[in-house]
This record gives sequence, C-alpha cells and structure tokens, in this order.
Amino acid sequence: MESKISLLQPISSTRFLPQRIGYPTKRQKKVDDFKIDIKSDSAYENPNYKGGVYFSNPPRDIDKAAQREKKATVRKNQKARPAVEKFKVSAPPTTAKQNKAIAEKEARNKKFQKTVFGKFLTSEKLSHLALAIAVIALSSVVLCIYGIRCINDVLAIDVEDVAVEVEVSKGMSDSDVIDVLEDNDLIKNKLFCNLFIKFFGKDGDYVSGVYTLTPSMGLEKMLSTMKADITLSETVTLTFPEGWTIDQIAEKLEANEVCTAASFINTLQSVDFSEDYDFIKSIPNKEKRFRVLEGYLYPDTYEFYVGENASSVARRFLDNFENRWTDEYQKQAKERGLSLDEVIIMASILQEEAASSGQMPEISSVLYNRLDRPGTFPWLNCDSTSDYVVKTIKPTLTSSTEDSQKYVEYIKNYDTYDTDCKGLPIGPIANPGDAAIRAALKPADTNYYYFCHNTETGEVLGEHKGIYKYTIGQRKGLGAFGKPMYVLNLNTKKNTVTVGDNIELFKDEIYCDDVSFVSEKLPQGDLKCEVKIRCAAKPAEAVLTMTSENTCKIKFTEPQRAAATGQTAVFYEGDVLLGGGTIE
Repeated sequence: MESKISLLQPISSTRFLPQRIGYPTKRQKKVDDFKIDIKSDSAYENPNYKGGVYFSNPPRDIDKAAQREKKATVRKNQKARPAVEKFKVSAPPTTAKQNKAIAEKEARNKKFQKTVFGKFLTSEKLSHLALAIAVIALSSVVLCIYGIRCINDVLAIDVEDVAVEVEVSKGMSDSDVIDVLEDNDLIKNKLFCNLFIKFFGKDGDYVSGVYTLTPSMGLEKMLSTMKADITLSETVTLTFPEGWTIDQIAEKLEANEVCTAASFINTLQSVDFSEDYDFIKSIPNKEKRFRVLEGYLYPDTYEFYVGENASSVARRFLDNFENRWTDEYQKQAKERGLSLDEVIIMASILQEEAASSGQMPEISSVLYNRLDRPGTFPWLNCDSTSDYVVKTIKPTLTSSTEDSQKYVEYIKNYDTYDTDCKGLPIGPIANPGDAAIRAALKPADTNYYYFCHNTETGEVLGEHKGIYKYTIGQRKGLGAFGKPMYVLNLNTKKNTVTVGDNIELFKDEIYCDDVSFVSEKLPQGDLKCEVKIRCAAKPAEAVLTMTSENTCKIKFTEPQRAAATGQTAVFYEGDVLLGGGTIE
C-alpha cells in the first residue's frame, strides 16, 4: 500500500534547499534535475526518511579526511607565496611657486563650478556647445554665400558683362522666362528669382522677340526689356531710303547704337510675327527665303531709343507697313489677281530697276508683259535679282559645303536669269516705297518687252529690238540719242545691250576665262606677249598675268577698241602661238 506525506521535511539543512519564488534560473535548473519521488514501500525501511517529495544535491562520495588535507595544503601554499610589493609612480617634485599656481588654479575652478555657468558648462556640455557653434558658423557662411548670389541676380553688383541673345516666344509664363535666363547663365538662383517676381509684382505679359541681355542689367531690367517696357531717354532719328535691304537697315541701326545688326536680323528670322500681323500669314515659302520679311520693312523716317531691343525696333517697321497697305491697295491687287506678296515682289524689282519713280509704271508694264507670255519669256531677266544674290546674299555665306549648297538654291530661287527661276523670284529683293507699290498695282499700258537705261545715271534710253541684231562697236540702228552712240557690250544671258560713247569702247585691261596654252605649261609671273582680240585686228603688245589655273588678266600697252565679251583673245610671242581664252 502506497502513501504520501504532504509535509516537506528536509533531511539536512545544509544539503537540501527549499524551492523559493525568485530563485536564480541556473540554480533552479540544477534543483529541478535532482527531484526524487519516493513512493515505494522500501522508503519506509529507512528510519531517516519520512516519505513524500524531497530535493537533494546530486549524490557524491565525500572523503572528509582527503578534503581536509587538500584545504590544509592550499593554506600552506598561500603562506609560502611571497608577497607582491605594491608601488606607485609619483610625479617629479614641484617647486613652491608651481604648487602655489596649482593651488590658485584649483581654487578658481572650484569657485567657477559654484557659479551658474560653472554648473552648466560641464565637459560634456562644452563639447556639445562647441559643436553647435561650429554648425551655426558653417550655416551662416552658406547662407551668406547664398544670399549674395540671390542679391547679385537682382542688383548685378559683381557679374561678368557678357552679351547673350535670348528668344522669347508669345505666351511664355514667368517661370518659362526665368528658365530661359538660367539656361543662358544670366541668373544663378532660379528659386529666388521666381519669388522676387511674385513678391515685387514684376510678372506680366512678355513680348515675343530676340533680346540682347547681359547679367549686368540685373533681373528687373531684363524682365522689363522682355516686356518691351521702354525706360530709356536718349533717342535718335533715322531715315531709311526706299530700296534698302534688311541687311542695310540692320547695319545702320547698329551704327547708331539702337541695337546690334545680328540681334535685329535674328529677331526677324526667328520670331513668328504672324501672330500679331495678319499680312505675314500670307507669305509663302518662308523657309526658302533669304530674309523672311524682306520687302515688309516700310522705308521711312523713324525715331528710336538708343539701346532699344530688336523686337521693339522690328515692330516699328511692321506697324508702319500694316498702316500703309490700305484697303484700296488690297482691292487693286485682287482686281489684278495678285496676292500681297506678289505685289511686294514686283514692287521691289521696280524699286531697284528704275532710276526714278516716273519710270516705274513703264518698267512695270514691260515686266508684266513678259510674265503674260511665259512661252516667249520664261525668265524675267532682271539684273537687280542677280545683284541681290551676288551683292546681298553671297557676302553672308561661308565657303563651307552647307553654305555652298544654300547659295546654289538661292540662285535658283532669286536670280531671274537662272533657268530654274521662272516668273517672279521667290521673294522681294528690297523694301519698296509707296511709288513702287503703286506702279506694281497700276502699270502703264504698253506693248514693250524690253527697256534700257544709262548705266551711270539710270536714265532710261529705250528698248532694243533683239540682241541678235547688234554687234560690239555698232553705230547705226540704235535710235536717236542726240549724239552718236555705240554698242559697248552684249549680254546674251541677261538679254541686254549696253551702249555708250565711242571712247568707252576702248579698254586697256581685259580678263579672259577658259585660258589654255599650246605647251600646256602655265606662265610663271608676268608674260610679255602680243594679244589679238579680233580677226581683222592687229596683235597688240600686252602683259599677261595668270589669276588662276584657267583665268588671266591682260594689260595692254595701248587701249584697244571694242573688246567684246564672249570673243576670243589669242596670245602670240612673235610668230609663235602661245594660247588663247574667252573675253569676260
């Protein structure tokens, strides 16, 4: 029969430990490992056990005599061990003066530590304070630099004065304009400039155009310039004659310090003024024209501000043209079946071809008669169009392949002697005045197809009967001029006959093209020889100088009569044939 005793009773107070709340974990585990549950009847055979559950350390055999002997050995060894001598490292002896100074310093430290600052400024707090001061100082430097840059954008105190051309399109916002200024290095801090506009009320409508700006102007002046707010005081009055080109107008504007020629031309080329001027919308083939608005800058007298922006200057000319093109002109153009652009193109040619306004209606009649008979006159053949290509367009181009290709296209589009340029040129060749516009709208009633005029004075002399009927030096059959006249030159390409006095037939210098030599060796330097310019003429002494591989200049000792373009010049050295070329 089994029985349990609920009373926990330790066998020995030194070997059995009761379980307590909060007992250390490791010790608790050891205790748990050694639980003994005595349930069998044999437990009752031992008189020392009362039954129940007891806790005990692991059983072990203890040799008390050996344990005592071990402890005695340990104590003996500890007594035999030599003692370790303790020592200190002392500072060198100090003088009385040094001791006094140290004492005074300690007294001051103790006194400072009793103050408010002394209690606050501990070593740890001092390090934090030093760090805070360093951060504040660095931040102040950064803010100062930032502030200087911001202020510099507005006041332009210390900036490089470099001119930059910027383009402003219609409808640009304040933010867009600020972006343009930043992209062109005119300002340094976009955020501050945007805030400046909003805070000081500088926002507003910007006028489209190309503006020449410099950082030295400052933000406020740059914004005013792009709004076309004229704040200048010095003015200049300029007159632009009829027939001037855009390039000539630009040069005069720059010469009088109104605006630079480049900014004026760039403004006319890049800005879309059609948004403000309806007549520009009707201009065709803008991308193929040399100057898009050539012909539409009305010649007149204007008053400009010195330093005025190019966009404002351009609008002065365009405003004047818009006012000059009346409803009556529009009606007349419609009656003749002409567009505004065709009228201005014709007027520009008349402006350049005529010596006076009185000649314009008759010349206008000649040109319209040619246009009405394209089968007989496929090309208009006007010298002024060729001059525009050579004298105005060509000087603006370089020798690059791209510009060379452009030049070929300009010839095809503007030169009315070129086989590809049929009818009117692609655009005006000058800016015509009111007389030329009226003559283009109302030509004289004639059946003329040719006209000519004095090359020096521009006086119209008459019309020839066909170039094939004339020869160089011809006297008869030219008409009545009040004095003898002679044919000086025939230009089959331009279909012109040049006449003049007999003395003008004599030349002491000619140029030849397509030059070749029998020996196939080009002369080096000046070559003395005889030159024959007509079959019936005698060889004349001259000096020949090569100007290129196939061109040369011939300087006669005595002037020679009737050296005609297109005739052959032959070179001799005595009876020996040297070579020849074609007279230019």
